[in-house]
Amino acid sequence: PAASERIPQPLALPHGRVTFRRAAGEGIAQARRTARALRVRPRIGGERLELAGRPRRALSAILQEAGLPPWERRALPLVHCGEALAAVPGIGVDAAFAATAGEPGIAVSWHPAVV
Repeated sequence: PAASERIPQPLALPHGRVTFRRAAGEGIAQARRTARALRVRPRIGGERLELAGRPRRALSAILQEAGLPPWERRALPLVHCGEALAAVPGIGVDAAFAATAGEPGIAVSWHPAVV
């Protein structure tokens, strides 16, 4: 399969696991990935995300609004497509990368380690 058709393998991190699955009409649209690989990175600060129907906002504000405690916000992995923030597991997919109804996509899930 072409790079844009491959689904990344689950990724084990020290504080949890990121999983990926094929999904129609949800997740990161295959067509918008083109040949760019998905990369999981930690937060570094200054990231911005545009959720469907909302303006682009600071990720820190979105995470605070979602009620995530500071230690969970720091541990949350971010999914990038090329250099662009494409998705935040449990929060949403950036509008520029979101799959539309029936469109092939890759849903991303975050499974934090139980302490």
